[in-house]
Amino acid sequence: MKTLAALSIAPDVKFYKHRHSALIGSGLSVWLTERGIQQLIVSGIRTEQCCETTTRHASDCGYGVDFVSEATLTFAMTDRTGRHWSASEIKARTELVLDGRFARVLRRKRSVGRG
Repeated sequence: MKTLAALSIAPDVKFYKHRHSALIGSGLSVWLTERGIQQLIVSGIRTEQCCETTTRHASDCGYGVDFVSEATLTFAMTDRTGRHWSASEIKARTELVLDGRFARVLRRKRSVGRG
């Protein structure tokens, strides 16, 4: 087993998010507009919260959005009726409500096993 080399990221610009949508109050929307960027890729933490909100907001603002569900993270939750929702169920629900309406949900192609 070999350890991966350390990853060094030096972004050209950083945005700090203080709301559920990354497009509110962060300066990101202005930066995207100034550069003529019209297509976004959404990934991040809290699939059903920040990622979904940013996706819906971006779509409403006219951006094309690719939502990469496998590059999002969420946690199991229990709703007010006591039903437990697994992280995979929450992701599936988010994909359902976004795909074809607010974004193109991208999924990894599954390989077919050989018998």
